[in-house]
Amino acid sequence: MERPKFEVSGKLGIGVFYHGEWQREFTIEPELVRNQIEAFCDPIMEGFVADAAKEEEAKKSGKKLVKSDPRLDYYTGIARLARQINKLGKIPREMIDGTMILDLHADDIEILQKAQKEVEEKVRFFRESLEAPADPDDSGGDEDRVVRGGAPGDAPGVS
Repeated sequence: MERPKFEVSGKLGIGVFYHGEWQREFTIEPELVRNQIEAFCDPIMEGFVADAAKEEEAKKSGKKLVKSDPRLDYYTGIARLARQINKLGKIPREMIDGTMILDLHADDIEILQKAQKEVEEKVRFFRESLEAPADPDDSGGDEDRVVRGGAPGDAPGVS
């Protein structure tokens, strides 16, 4: 059994101008834990991470905290989306970050978010197919269930 690919490819309406050409073709992959963690290293998160450290310091000292910046969730989402983009035209993967995504046209963000949902749907469908009994006549409990698909490291998203 070949390991399934959970990616969605598409084309942005406008894209990113890079080396004299508009880069519009993209591929997006499912979000991994790595994406969630690496998002905090994205350049757009720099000020927020520093603020989070200040908040933690204030908690320890018992000082009253000011509510976090309301933009934090949005910026975190953009940084996480950037980490899911595997390909954007000829732009090297390491150059795709939250700052680049923030500079996209709003319609392009919607296209990427739609692709993000499609990837999530592919993963959900695959997960449900693994949970379904292999035999329609199988009425046994969990002790009769055999998990198919190889070693634990072969599971989607496990590296």
